[in-house]
Amino acid sequence: MLLCLGGCTDLRVAHQMQDPAADIGSQQAFGFLRAPLAADARASAEARTMDSAVRAAITGALKARGYAPALPGDERALGIDYTLSDVVGANARRLDSPSDYSRSWRAGGAGDGTGSMDHTIADAAFYRELTLTVLLFPSSTGALAWEGTARQSFPGALPQGARLQAALDRMVRKLLAQLPPAR
Repeated sequence: MLLCLGGCTDLRVAHQMQDPAADIGSQQAFGFLRAPLAADARASAEARTMDSAVRAAITGALKARGYAPALPGDERALGIDYTLSDVVGANARRLDSPSDYSRSWRAGGAGDGTGSMDHTIADAAFYRELTLTVLLFPSSTGALAWEGTARQSFPGALPQGARLQAALDRMVRKLLAQLPPAR
């Protein structure tokens, strides 16, 4: 339970108005500026799944703020675009406390005065960091008006299926909470 709470608190959000004169709240509808990857045979199955999940998360969050999906040909819709990146890393730490030494003890260690301690092979925790940037373009100007980024780290691999959708929903909901509601 504590591990879940610790992992859930790693969400970091930043946003910035690029055009303070843009009135995002006056937009009633929204639409994605790029076609979905679902029908693109060149995209991998993983990319198509991730695109669908991100679009569903953005759609749900914007609907909750009072925006409606644009009808085909609606020129007055708020334009939405996004970028997504996934980084893999390792948190390597050296053994710094005596209590950690017992875990690194190995028989037949080097005879260089350090005993059998292996200070180069310490515990390494692998993680994935998902970064989602959402861009908003009001139809009145067509220029970038708002940019927001959400970063979430996951221990090990990215969640799959419903757990991935729930994580993306949470990221987007927190990110778009700063937007004004539709009027």
